[in-house]
Amino acid sequence: MDPISLNLDLIPAEFVERPNRFVSVAKLIEEAGQPIVKAHVPDPGRLKELLLPGVRVLVEDHGEKASRKLRYTLHMVYSPEDGGKTLVSINTQHPNRLVKGLLGDNKLPGYESYQLIKPEFTYGKSRLDFLLESPTGKKTLMEVKAVNLVVDETALFPDAPTVRGVRHIEELTEALKDGYESHIVFIIQRADVKRFSPNHVTDPALADALEKAMSAGVQVHAFCFELTPQTYTFRGEVPVVLPVVV
Repeated sequence: MDPISLNLDLIPAEFVERPNRFVSVAKLIEEAGQPIVKAHVPDPGRLKELLLPGVRVLVEDHGEKASRKLRYTLHMVYSPEDGGKTLVSINTQHPNRLVKGLLGDNKLPGYESYQLIKPEFTYGKSRLDFLLESPTGKKTLMEVKAVNLVVDETALFPDAPTVRGVRHIEELTEALKDGYESHIVFIIQRADVKRFSPNHVTDPALADALEKAMSAGVQVHAFCFELTPQTYTFRGEVPVVLPVVV
C-alpha cells in the first residue's frame, strides 16, 4: 500500500508542559526567538509516556485568523522511549479519516469487498463510526479506536479509563443479536509494535468487555502504521492478544 498523506504542514517544536488534558505548551524550534506557544492536544488520554518535558513534537499552525481557541495543534511526538526514532501520532481523529478513505477506495486490508454506507451511524445509545455492507449483504457496524501507547512492543488501549469505550464494545456485542456484523478496528499510530492487547491494568472493564465481545463473535483487528511528518504507511496487521490476568 502506498503512503497515505493527511495533508498536514507540521513544524518542529519542543514540548514544555501540559496544563490540562486539551492544552499543551511548546517551544517552536525553527522560529526566531523560539517562541513559546499553546497548542491543542487532540487526545484526552494520559500520554504520560510520551509528553515529557524536552521531547520533540510536531505542531500545526492554523494561522492568526483561524477561528479557533488555540492557533496551534500538537499532532505528533518523537517517542522518548527510543531516543526519538519512532514518530507517534496523538491525534485521535486521524484514524477515522484514514479508515474512511481506505474504505471508500476499497483498500482497507480485509475489507476490500465491504461497501461504506454511512459514517457516524447511531445504534442504541452510541454513535458508531461506520455502517458498512458486507460481501454477503449483511449490515456491518464498525468502531475505530486510536492507539499510541506501546510497552515492550505491545500496543495497549486505552491509556486512561474510558466509559465511552466500554459502552461502544457492549453496544457492538448487543448488535450481533439484531443480525449485524460487528467489528472493532484498532489503528496503531506508530510502527514499533508486534502485538496488540487491551490494557487490563488501566481499564479492566474495557478489557473484560472486549474479551466477551470476541467470544460472542465481534471481529477485532489491529492495524499498524508507520508515520512520517507527512504520511501514514500501512505496516501490517498485528495479532490481538488477550491479557493473562493473575
